Amino acid sequence: MLTVLAGLLMVFLARSDIPRTIPLLQWKPAILFPISPALLIDDVSWYFALALVSLSFSVVIGSIAQLGQNTRLVTQPGKNIAQDIGPDLPSAASTPSERTTNIETGVIPNWSFWAIILILTSVGLLAVTAGNLLTLLLAWTALDIIELVVLLGQVLDSKTRERVIVVFSAKIAGVVILLIAGLALWSHGELLSFDSISQATSLYLVLAAGLRLGVLPLQLPFTQGLPIRRGLGTALRLIPAASGYILLVRTASIGVIGVITPLLLGITTMAGLFAAINWMFSKDELDGRPYWLLGTASLAIASAVLNRPYACLAWSIACLLSGGFIFSMSIRHRNLLPLVILGSINLSTLPFSPTWQGTSLYQYSSNSGVNITLFSVVSWIFLLIQSFLLAGFVRHSIRDLYPVDKNPSAHVERWVWFLYPFSLIIIILTQLFIGWRVYPNLSGLPLYGWIIGPVTLLITSTILYIAWRQPQRSPLVNYSTNPSFWNNLFSLNWLYRFLWKLFRSISSLFGLVSTILEGDAGILWALVLFALIFVFLQR
Repeated sequence: MLTVLAGLLMVFLARSDIPRTIPLLQWKPAILFPISPALLIDDVSWYFALALVSLSFSVVIGSIAQLGQNTRLVTQPGKNIAQDIGPDLPSAASTPSERTTNIETGVIPNWSFWAIILILTSVGLLAVTAGNLLTLLLAWTALDIIELVVLLGQVLDSKTRERVIVVFSAKIAGVVILLIAGLALWSHGELLSFDSISQATSLYLVLAAGLRLGVLPLQLPFTQGLPIRRGLGTALRLIPAASGYILLVRTASIGVIGVITPLLLGITTMAGLFAAINWMFSKDELDGRPYWLLGTASLAIASAVLNRPYACLAWSIACLLSGGFIFSMSIRHRNLLPLVILGSINLSTLPFSPTWQGTSLYQYSSNSGVNITLFSVVSWIFLLIQSFLLAGFVRHSIRDLYPVDKNPSAHVERWVWFLYPFSLIIIILTQLFIGWRVYPNLSGLPLYGWIIGPVTLLITSTILYIAWRQPQRSPLVNYSTNPSFWNNLFSLNWLYRFLWKLFRSISSLFGLVSTILEGDAGILWALVLFALIFVFLQR
């Protein structure tokens, strides 16, 4: 905790001398390495660094607070508590009318979890403060390897491990696309710096970030089956996401203009709406965490495509800090309601809220490559995505606050009530501070900047009212162990399974050929293949 606090203080001290480039080392020869790894501390990277360190500080404090939660036996007559919480929890019934359940608070954090969080935060800081594409490429690779090692060390079944490998492969594909963008710049005599980003390379960069965030194409990040859900689980999801958001914000100053723009917006809006609805109707915030990441990422990607850097920054920070707030709420009490209200305001896009700049996403420009009719339709979908995200945030935040749980599942020691709220306050204050630093110019603010927030609040209230009056599960969401049809369709699981079967078929074919050639008749078959190749070349 002291280490992260020291990092937080150093980030604030770095604000006094920006922009500043810090070379890390000099690669030689210069003819092969015209650019070397370096850090860039400017307004954009400083906001992300502050958000990351605050998130890490909050996660560490929240993990320490979990040590003050003691599990105990809860007895309720005539009700099986395990059925309400989940089917995997053990239960024992003394009589048919009385059941006693041992409620678990989850995996107890330890020093190894905190060490991994510190390592992830350190590499994440390298990624968000990368001074050029080369440094970002190295940071992405390091983050992916760390995440792969941690996940494979936590899961045991083969199917879950295959899912981890698929997600890792998608992120490596993003690294490859980023490398292609760097080679395209290098071939034109440009340095691998963010100042060299042009329309020819911006598409590659958006696709690379989209692959990391799981939006282009849509893919659900791995979360199921992982025993570490809070603490380290939150860091594993949000810190690598920050490394993709920083590239989106850098690219948003250029945008993507051309015939590909409507296609990108179409895919992004479909992914965002699908994710936002699933987030709203998820069982809890941890089950809905992959949909939160996809929904907020869709808004950030759309802002980058439409050349809206401030909107991209606002939604990126909202994903990290608003998500960090709700995913860190391991203890629920009605006294936390003021913090929940502040957290909801931070995400509301209301005037003077930290996400106020996110409304610039609705600013139409004739140079964007999208006609006004299509932009109007897409804007309404963006508004629905915002509303469902906010509605889900409110719904999951007030869970177990009202009505108050009369039989708490865990005893919380008194010192936790001093430390735990402080971890949530840090995130809220950080988001308020960043929002205050990027407030728009009020004199030139158009009308939509004032009305988008209230309209979002109105739609959100309507969604929550309908969900309260008609508490039915969404047809897009399936709480069973098997993914729903819509999850398989939109997440492209069917395509990944087809490619995996194709890969296994080709592997079996090569294995069969290898077995034949290594057998007793291997030399004869080799001569036959040589003769066939010779005849083919003669023709």
